[in-house]
Amino acid sequence: MENYNKYYDEVISRLQAVRRKQTMFLLTDGFLKTVGYSLLLLLGIAIIESFANGNTNFRTFLAGTFLTGLVAFTVMFLFKPLARSFGFGDYPDLNNIALKVGNHYPELKDKLGNALQLIPLVENKKGNTSPELAKAAFYEIYLESKEKDFAKIVDDSKIKKNLIFFFASAVISLGSIFGVNSVYEGLYRTANFNTSFIPPAPFTIDIEPKEGHKLRGEDLLITVTATGSAPDEIKLYVKEEQQMNYDEFVIKLDSNNSYYFEIPSLKRSISFYGEADWMGSSISTATGEISVTDRPVVRSISGKLVYPNYTKLE
Repeated sequence: MENYNKYYDEVISRLQAVRRKQTMFLLTDGFLKTVGYSLLLLLGIAIIESFANGNTNFRTFLAGTFLTGLVAFTVMFLFKPLARSFGFGDYPDLNNIALKVGNHYPELKDKLGNALQLIPLVENKKGNTSPELAKAAFYEIYLESKEKDFAKIVDDSKIKKNLIFFFASAVISLGSIFGVNSVYEGLYRTANFNTSFIPPAPFTIDIEPKEGHKLRGEDLLITVTATGSAPDEIKLYVKEEQQMNYDEFVIKLDSNNSYYFEIPSLKRSISFYGEADWMGSSISTATGEISVTDRPVVRSISGKLVYPNYTKLE
């Protein structure tokens, strides 16, 4: 049989087409699930931010959550199909495809797979099988399988379900994001997580003194003055020289929109600043610095007594 190679190549080509179709279906299925779940996650994050109206740290966390989820979905649903498309991982050989075709068509059973294994043996002159008998057996299987649709073994039920899931998630997510203004604004703020969207505070605060010098043991009065609608309390942070962290003090509003804090008997140079809460963020003053030195002490004195000439004393 001179043309058996043509028939063999035809069968191989049909099996390869089935494998490509399987791989394409798996890629499409993974893509639909990745995008569908990512859209739902995006909607959830936008809704959370629409209610929370969080600061930059909170929105950075939300953006990081979405990126983490996107990577996770990609690994879960797309990694294996992508690896298979490049010939790695769960990449079936053609004999495996042929056996699945045989399982789908009972009249073929494992004859197609066996016939495919015979031809390489004939080509390489291995085994005890007669070349003519092997070629005749293969041609018989070829004729029997010629009208069979090998692609029937490709299961498209999952991709149909996930196509419905994809369109449903897209309609729900995109419809909610672009149809509900608060959700859209939440997504916009999350996408621009490094930008502050907090309205300007209705007050400013200033601290005095900003710099100065004190003798050791003297008292220091720190005054924070608010302009505008002053908050009921602020925080004052004080740190002595060589101290690692600031100590925190809460100061209540006093008269004239001012806050007062006295430090008795200074021992070391200090730095300090005030801070007021505003919608999850903080408004801070400049940092004041006071240097502290020892009081001057006369430990000894020396001199020479010089009498006036008229005293005639030496």
